[in-house]
Amino acid sequence: MQLEELESYFRSRLPLMLWGPPGVGKSARIRQLAQTLGTHLIELRLAQLSAPDLRGSARIEAGHTRWYPPACLPGPNASAEGILLLDELTTATPGVRVAAYQLILNRRLGEYRLPTGWWVCAAGQHPSDCAAASEIPVPLLNHFVHRRIEPDLEQWTTWALHAQIDPRIVGFLHFKPDFLYAPPPNGNPGRQEPGFPTPRSWAFVNSLLQVELLRVDNLAGAVGQAAAEAFSAYLTLSRNLPNLDEILRQPELASLPERSLGYTVVVALIARGKGYEAAIATYLLRLRDRNQILLGLSLALASLPELLTMECVVTFLVANQEALLVAREQPDEGVKPVSRLERPLAAPGLTPPDDL
Repeated sequence: MQLEELESYFRSRLPLMLWGPPGVGKSARIRQLAQTLGTHLIELRLAQLSAPDLRGSARIEAGHTRWYPPACLPGPNASAEGILLLDELTTATPGVRVAAYQLILNRRLGEYRLPTGWWVCAAGQHPSDCAAASEIPVPLLNHFVHRRIEPDLEQWTTWALHAQIDPRIVGFLHFKPDFLYAPPPNGNPGRQEPGFPTPRSWAFVNSLLQVELLRVDNLAGAVGQAAAEAFSAYLTLSRNLPNLDEILRQPELASLPERSLGYTVVVALIARGKGYEAAIATYLLRLRDRNQILLGLSLALASLPELLTMECVVTFLVANQEALLVAREQPDEGVKPVSRLERPLAAPGLTPPDDL
């Protein structure tokens, strides 16, 4: 689901329910939207709340019961507009869900009223994705527009670039895209191993790299044994990465990477940022893998738009527009293309969130 679509839901105040398995980026999309729009976000993880936490507390005043809403909800002094995200709706306790339903259906809880300019959205897991998830009552379902969030390597790559995720992680996932998300059998990791790869757990791997916890058992704790072993082998291979400074000094002469490392080099070069557009463009177009060229040009749309004005890039795009269309539809050797040159990519600029 693209950022532009989410913004349309926000502008129209259409109540939205995001569905998807854990770790694929449901709440992260909403955080990205709030940051992009510069609007206030209140995120309530309903599975961690009790009913009074959301419903508020009651007091007797002049012989009458009055409910005082919790401070976590937007009050009289809140900004004119904002986003209220009711996360983990399907794994909340029944009492919390009842209170959440009132907010969703009536935009109120007892005497409390949600400010007019605030948008209510929710996120949760279907019982097929998580054994602890509960079904939402049918009448409530009809009060939402429903969208399912699937793992998306293109969107995660754009996020990862701006979140300064290690280029080796991004490069590995483009070389082995099936490892971006690989749920355990029957959605129950406890019977196999607790770690399994998701967009969120790869952000954990980034943290492990930063503190040099590189052993396979540490990596497996985040993404599972198979992904950890494959990524560990990739880390060993990445010792042969071309020198980036050499590439930027002499892009027309610098050595080219092995095919498996090309994605990492592309991401690392784009991450170098402004001031190196000409050198990056020259080297990028020397790569032998068209999907790696497409990745670089796609990322440049959001991060280095000046790169796309380089004469060599313009010439390449004009001369290869038909070939590029074919490349997007028929990737080499099973590698999934992620470039969408017909539109810009979002540039969230986030740090790794709890629920990527």
